[in-house]
Amino acid sequence: MFDVSHQAVSNAFARAREGSGSSRTYHSFTPWKKIERQHQSAQVMQFLRSGDLIARGKITSPLAIEAYERWVDKLNELGLVVCYDPEAPPNAASQVGGFYYRIRRESDPPGIMQVDP
Repeated sequence: MFDVSHQAVSNAFARAREGSGSSRTYHSFTPWKKIERQHQSAQVMQFLRSGDLIARGKITSPLAIEAYERWVDKLNELGLVVCYDPEAPPNAASQVGGFYYRIRRESDPPGIMQVDP
């Protein structure tokens, strides 16, 4: 019911890229205005960067692509999305906090990244 295809994720990254210059920061592929420095090295962020690079054809390693796809599949299987709150404590999504998983809501737009109010 809430499954998000790999194509939908790629399309979201492509939309995020539109209009972006050659300088690539997390602003160009995530919906969050600011990600604290201590959270930028979290594993979730590494997966999000990989998804962006895969969508742009910059990562072609089958192992890297498979790891990313397994992560997205697991989120879909469990009905989870990725959210960010700089005050979130360390948790299953991030050992350093900031990122967290929550259950997908029917009102959520497509994609694995969501902005909670």
